[in-house]
Amino acid sequence: MSKKSAKRDPRLARGKKALEEWGIQPAAGQDLDIASLNERRGQNADADFALAALLGEVQTAESAQFLADWIEQATDKHLRKEISRALYRLSQKGIQADRPQKGTGKSILTPIEPEGYLSSMDGRGDRLVWIVKSRVGGGLHFLSALVNEPEGMRYIEGTEISRKMLRQILQDLLDRRGVTMVQVSWRYCDFLMQEGYERAEAQDKKEVESYPALRSFVSTTPAEPQAVPLPDS
Repeated sequence: MSKKSAKRDPRLARGKKALEEWGIQPAAGQDLDIASLNERRGQNADADFALAALLGEVQTAESAQFLADWIEQATDKHLRKEISRALYRLSQKGIQADRPQKGTGKSILTPIEPEGYLSSMDGRGDRLVWIVKSRVGGGLHFLSALVNEPEGMRYIEGTEISRKMLRQILQDLLDRRGVTMVQVSWRYCDFLMQEGYERAEAQDKKEVESYPALRSFVSTTPAEPQAVPLPDS
C-alpha cells in the first residue's frame, strides 16, 4: 500500500493497522493467501478499505477476481470506489477479472461500443473530452473531462443520462458557448483522458482522483496510445 494512498484517506492508515493486527502485512502483499481473506471482509470498515487498496497492488488474476466479486456485494459507496480504483490499477497492468453482466436486453455476445466526443482547444489550452457508453437496460454512461495542454486533466465528471439529454447538451453547448463537439474514436478520447489524468495525478490534484472509478463504468481494459484522428476529407 503506497504512502500516497494512505495520505489520500485516513481510513487507509487505520485499516492498515487492523490488517497488521490480523497478521496481514501489506509489505508482503504478493504472499497473501487471498482465498483466506473472505472471512475477514466486513469485520472492520477501515480494514475493508485498506484491504481493497492492498489487493490493487497484488498483481495476480486471483486478486483481481476477488475484487471483482467483492464489488458486486459491497454496499458502502466509499468502499466500492476504493475497490474500483484497485481494479483499475490492476487493469493498467493487464490483469483482468470476469465481471457479471447486469440487466436484460442486448445480448452480452454483442459488445456495446462507446462513443467519443471532442471539442477544439481554446486559447488557454483547454478542451472537452467525452466518452459515452450505452447501459445494458437503457440510458447512457456519460464521462466528461476538461483536459488542458500541458497541465493535464482539470476536472472529471461521470453520470447517467438519456440519449435525448445528450442531444440537448450538445445543442446547448453550441447555442450558448459556440462549442461544437465532434464525434471521434472513443479510444482516442480514452487516451487523452488517461494521459491528462496521469499528468494531474503527478501534481496530486484531488479534483480528478475519482477518474479511475468513473472510467471503470466505461471500460476496464487499459487505455492505449492512439494516433490523432484525421479529419474527414
